[in-house]
Amino acid sequence: MDVVATNPTLGNAEDMETILDWFDQKKERLYKLGQTYLRDSQNLEEAFFRAVIRVHDEKQELKNHRFELFVLSIFISECREISRDEQVNSLNEINKEASLLDKLYYLEEIYKEPLVLTYLMEIPQNEVAKLLQIPIQVVKSRLLTGIRQLKTTEENKDPKGCQKYQDYYLDYLGLLLTRRENIELEIHLHTCKSCQNELAFIQDTIISLSSDVVFFEIPSTFMSHVKTKVNEIVTMRKLARKKRTRIGTIIASILVLSILIGFVTNGFSYMYYSWMDWRQLEDEQLLSYLKNGVGEPLYLEQESNGLKVTIKSVIADDYRTLIYYSVEDLNNENQYFINGYDGFRIENENEILNHQAYHMDSLPFEYTEHKEKAGNVFNGKISLLPISPESGTIELNISSLLKVVTGQSSLEETFIQTYNKLETVSGEWSFEIPVTKIPSIEHELDKESEFAGIPVKFKKLTLAPTTTILHFSYKDLQNGKYINDFNFNKIETEKNSVESNWYGAFHGNVIGSGEWISLQKSFDSLYFDDPQDLTIHLNSIDLHVQDDKTFDIDPEGAFPQTFEYLGNEISVDNLEVGKTTSIDFLNTLPENRGFDMLHFQIFTDDPGDPISMNFMDSEGVYIDKNGKVYKQEEYNFSPWDRPRFYTTKMEIQLFNDYSDEDVVPTKLQIYGYNTLKYLDKKVKLTIN
Repeated sequence: MDVVATNPTLGNAEDMETILDWFDQKKERLYKLGQTYLRDSQNLEEAFFRAVIRVHDEKQELKNHRFELFVLSIFISECREISRDEQVNSLNEINKEASLLDKLYYLEEIYKEPLVLTYLMEIPQNEVAKLLQIPIQVVKSRLLTGIRQLKTTEENKDPKGCQKYQDYYLDYLGLLLTRRENIELEIHLHTCKSCQNELAFIQDTIISLSSDVVFFEIPSTFMSHVKTKVNEIVTMRKLARKKRTRIGTIIASILVLSILIGFVTNGFSYMYYSWMDWRQLEDEQLLSYLKNGVGEPLYLEQESNGLKVTIKSVIADDYRTLIYYSVEDLNNENQYFINGYDGFRIENENEILNHQAYHMDSLPFEYTEHKEKAGNVFNGKISLLPISPESGTIELNISSLLKVVTGQSSLEETFIQTYNKLETVSGEWSFEIPVTKIPSIEHELDKESEFAGIPVKFKKLTLAPTTTILHFSYKDLQNGKYINDFNFNKIETEKNSVESNWYGAFHGNVIGSGEWISLQKSFDSLYFDDPQDLTIHLNSIDLHVQDDKTFDIDPEGAFPQTFEYLGNEISVDNLEVGKTTSIDFLNTLPENRGFDMLHFQIFTDDPGDPISMNFMDSEGVYIDKNGKVYKQEEYNFSPWDRPRFYTTKMEIQLFNDYSDEDVVPTKLQIYGYNTLKYLDKKVKLTIN
C-alpha cells in the first residue's frame, strides 16, 4: 500500500499553508534539483510556484501515490517545461573542464534524471524507477551511461571493465549485491586491473558529483517571493467564495490553540503520560519518548493461535525505525518474542524502508531491553532500517513467534546458542502501522586532537531520538597503513553517559576520500539531554598494515616447514595433497606477537589458478588490555572490551573451482596484518 503523505495533516489541508511549509522544509533539496534544469533564479521561483499550486489542486491523486514522489514528479515536470526556453547548449559544446554541475545541466534528460534523483536527492533506485516509470535495470543502465558522459573527455576516455561485471558496479558501491555476488566480484577485482580502474572511476565520479553541487546558496528572499505569489492566488480564490459563518471556527481555534500550547511546550504529553496508568508499559525508553512528545501510543492488537501481539508504538528517524511491541500468551505462562529473521515480513519494504541506509543492528531485536520476568507477557522491540519518506504506513505481517527459553542469561544467549532448538508457534498477525520520521538535532563541532600520532577532527554531533552520531575525520596514514576502526566506547555529558552502539558503529563507512577520511560512530541516544560539554572516550584503534612477504612451500618436503614473519614463527604443520588439499598452519604466541590476524593467500606454481580457501577450524586465545591470556572458550566479554584475539592454529582446505586436478600449494603470500592498539584516551568537546 502506497504512502499517502509525509506530513500527517497534508491530506486534509484546505489551504496552501501546510504545502508551503513542506516546500520550505525541503527547499535546499528541491533547489538543488531545480538547478540541474534551470539557472535563472526567477525561473526557479516560477517552478516552485507552479509546483505548489499543482500539488494543492491535484492532491486528490495522493491516494494512489507516495507523497514525496508525487511532488517530485510534478516539480520535475514544471522544471522541464520552463527549461525548454532556457537551455541552448549541448554537453558536447561546453568546456571540457567545466564543473560536473555545469555538465549535468546540459546532459540529456534521460541520463540526467536518474543521476539527480539517485545521487543528489538520495532516492533509492527502485523508487527512481517508479518515479520515472521505467524498469530498474533501465535506471541502472542510464546511471552508468550518464556517469561516463559526465566524466569522459577527449584526452581521457573513461576506462572499460569486463562486460560480465559492469552490471555489478553500482550495486557494489551501493551495498546492494548479494553476499555471493559480492564475493564473486571482489575475487575478480583482485586480479582484474581494468575492473579496478573502472570501479574507482565510477566511485570518484559519484563522490565528485555530490561534492560539486553541495556548495550553493539560496537567495534569502527566494521562498518569501514564492509564498507571496501563492498567497495572491489563495486570496483571489477566497474572494470568489461565499462568506461562511465564523463562530464555530473561532471556538474551534481557541480549543486548538490551548491544545497546541501544551504540545509546543511538551507539557501536555509529559503530564498526560505521567498521569496515565502505564504499569503495562515496561520499556522506560518508550515512556521517555512519549513523555517528551516523540511518537504516540498505537496499541494495535491482533490475536492468533492463543497469542496476542500488540504494536505499542513506533519511533522513526533518519537512522532507525523502532517498533515497540508486546506478546501475551493467553492460555499459558510462557513468553514469546518476534524473530526479525524469520516469520516477519514488511510487505511494502521496498517502498517504505531506505535500503541505502546502514543497518545499525546485527540481531533482529535489542536484547539489552529484555529482563527475564515471570508471567505470560513479553515486551520487546524490533529495529528496522530508517523509512524513506517523511511519513507513511508499515505493512507488517508476522507468521511465527519464538518461545523464550528460561534459564538463559539474556535473550541474545537464547537466540544465538539455542536458535535451532527454539519452539516456534505459527499464526497470522497483520498490522498497518502509521509512522512519521522525527527530525534530528545537529550541533557543529570544531575540535582537533591526536591519537597515537594520528590527527583527528571532530566535526559534528547529530542527536536523533534513536541514536547519537559522532561525525569525525582522520588524516590518511599513507605508507601502507590503514585504520579499520576507531573504538570509541562512550560519551559522557553533564547529565548522562551513553555507550557506543557496537552494531551501529558504521564500521568502514568511509564518507570522503583524499587526505582526510570521514567516519561516523553511533552511540545511545542523547536526544533529550541538551548537552553542552562532552567527553569522548577512545578505547583503541584497529590498524591494517600492508607488509608483503612470500614464502616457498615444498609439498614433497618434510613437515613442519617454518617461516619467520615480524619476528614470529609461522609453520606449515601438515599437508595432504588431493583434489581438496588440507593444510594446517601454526602461529607461535610469544610475549609480544607483531600481529593479531594475517591477510594471506596460498598459490600453486601457476599463479593464474583460481584457488579457493575454506577455513575449516581454528584455535586461538584472547588477551585483554592488561596482558592476561584466556582460552577461547573461557572468555566472556562485551564488544566494548575489545580484547586481542591471536590465532594459534588454522585448518584450511584448498580446491580449484574449475578443475578436478590435485591442488599442489607451493607459495604462501602474506599481504599484511591487523593489529589492535590500546589507547584509553579522552577528548573534551564543547557544543557551540
